[in-house]
Amino acid sequence: MSSTPCSFPTEVIERIIDIFGDISRTLQSFTLSCRALLPRARLHLFTRIRICTLEQTLSASRFIDDRPWHPSLVQGVTVSTDPDGEAPCAHLEAVPVSLFTKLPNLSAWKIVDSRIHGRDGGTFLLHQRALSGFKHYGTKLQCLAISGLEFPSLGDLERLLLAFSDVRSLECVGCRVSARVPRAAIEDLIQQRLIKHLKHLSRLSVSIVCTSLASAQL
Repeated sequence: MSSTPCSFPTEVIERIIDIFGDISRTLQSFTLSCRALLPRARLHLFTRIRICTLEQTLSASRFIDDRPWHPSLVQGVTVSTDPDGEAPCAHLEAVPVSLFTKLPNLSAWKIVDSRIHGRDGGTFLLHQRALSGFKHYGTKLQCLAISGLEFPSLGDLERLLLAFSDVRSLECVGCRVSARVPRAAIEDLIQQRLIKHLKHLSRLSVSIVCTSLASAQL
């Protein structure tokens, strides 16, 4: 890494890095090319982190402990599956207390199941202890997004969403629920309940797949 001062004004350098803020490989190149680029590139690289296994949850906690500059940068966490992997998916239903408590600026949480349902996908069922954990630690979150999860019932889906009582933006996309009523009716019902109970909600998007109804029509 070069320690030679950059010849461009700081404002120009930061603007260039901001343009490539969504391209991880380019940001990594910035961090290795010049020390002057490191702080701004870090700002984008660590704004959001992704966790795909339970082991990564533990390693992320250790990474945070070893780097004092890191916790304040993280604003969002995505917990997801690997569509081609065979790793257990228990981390989707776990409450990573270490991340909630160590990331002071954490405001967005996303849960994504990208597995193919019917082949290796499983239902998402939170135990009461996990729900209590999300209710306690999730109060700092302003944005919640879930995608591709399959729930045994509409009630299970509602319990997860309502656990995050202070969210302002909520997105539920492509989630599957076992029900024998039309999809539109399910979506209207859950939107009404969310609007009623989530007092700070200003943005809501709900897209549901009714698995039992779909199976009956085949």
